[in-house]
Amino acid sequence: MKLLPKSVCHCLNLFLVFTVFIFSANPVLAIPSHRLARAPYLQNVISDGSVFIHFKTKTACRAEVRYGKGLTDINQKAVDKIIRTSHEIKLTALEPNRRYFYQITESDARGVMIPAHKDFFSFIAPSPVDPVKEIKVWVLGDPGTAIAQDFQKYFKKTQVKVRDSLLEYEKTLPNLIFTLGDNVYPFGSEEYFDKAFFNIYQDIFYQVPLYTCYGNHDQGIEATGNIYAVSCPRPQGVYFDLFNLPTKGEGGGKPSGTEAYYSVEYGPAHFVVLDTIALDCNYKQMFDWLDKDLKAVTDGKWKIVMSHYPLKSQFFDQTKKNSKIAEVSEYTFKTKMLELNDKFDVDLMISGHIHTYQRTFPIKDGRIRSHFAAKISEANTSRYDRHEGTIYMLAGTAGSAWTNSKLKHSSFTAKALGKPGALILKIRPDSMAVSFLGDSGKVLDHLKIKNNERRI
Repeated sequence: MKLLPKSVCHCLNLFLVFTVFIFSANPVLAIPSHRLARAPYLQNVISDGSVFIHFKTKTACRAEVRYGKGLTDINQKAVDKIIRTSHEIKLTALEPNRRYFYQITESDARGVMIPAHKDFFSFIAPSPVDPVKEIKVWVLGDPGTAIAQDFQKYFKKTQVKVRDSLLEYEKTLPNLIFTLGDNVYPFGSEEYFDKAFFNIYQDIFYQVPLYTCYGNHDQGIEATGNIYAVSCPRPQGVYFDLFNLPTKGEGGGKPSGTEAYYSVEYGPAHFVVLDTIALDCNYKQMFDWLDKDLKAVTDGKWKIVMSHYPLKSQFFDQTKKNSKIAEVSEYTFKTKMLELNDKFDVDLMISGHIHTYQRTFPIKDGRIRSHFAAKISEANTSRYDRHEGTIYMLAGTAGSAWTNSKLKHSSFTAKALGKPGALILKIRPDSMAVSFLGDSGKVLDHLKIKNNERRI
């Protein structure tokens, strides 16, 4: 068979790329080939729509990101002037909801340009301040099991299956992705983050802004005492070097002053990410900040709190007794969170660490409403009105699940499953829908909360 000339092949490739983007507003695309040591990933959406791109080069260099609205319209650029391998570059002046293409170039210490990476990456520019647009969020709990031998023995390829089920079921990518901690196993070295986190999700992360939660396995190996990161009194180590999380309220919410816990506002929702690993160290300052942050949430925005450790309480009958929550802090953490969730009408609190899926009825003042308590039929427990209480969820299942455990139901439990999966949140001003998508591609649980007091 006669081969086409390279120039013709190149034109055909460009035509195919253009065709994909013309006919699909938000396609799920495979990552282009590249020479980078770590593929690009988006982080920290600023309220003005700016976003940070992170990547790692194989050698220390000055890096530049060239970007624009089309493959022949790459007319903007942002530069990391520091000679290093791990780069963090802010892209500004983005038009909301427009697709941007970007290309990474490198130059050495003498300013000599290294040949450009040939393929273009792309993303949809964020629209964080549009209060009426529906947004979609994926939540990955305890995902990073891809190379941990103890997990692979029983949950081979579960992390990949959950990822693929999201891509196949959804067809289009979300606006944001959150994790619930334990992003890697068995510990948070840079090598493990690359192999079990960035490499697994690289097709997604170069297109969708990522927010992470700090988990005990991100910290280090508990059994041996090896520590790769600490969050208090000052965040430092591998985890905090890899991620760029808001500290100054730049993404909405009150400034936390630390990447260990923070808040983000996007569209009709206010998201809070807590640090439950260093409760003994940061308890007072974190909850003082959280009180001010939740109090300042503007009219009608949905309030969603995320943490690694859950509230170990009567709400969740644990399937195993190895929760690892610091015993000194367990009572105060639970008590304070219940108080603040009630005080500020938090809609949803999602936690990881426990590798099961569980959710409660709406809970307020330590009890569920009588019309929920009186009926146990699951057919009638998936539609709620806002302000009836906080729904508490466990979803540490994006990399594994305790499939052989017998899950106990308490009077607070609406659903409990020993199945791998991830959460999909679809949030509008008038409603929030939450689906638990299993690794088989089927929705295993679904709930919807109606905002009957819409004020956005």
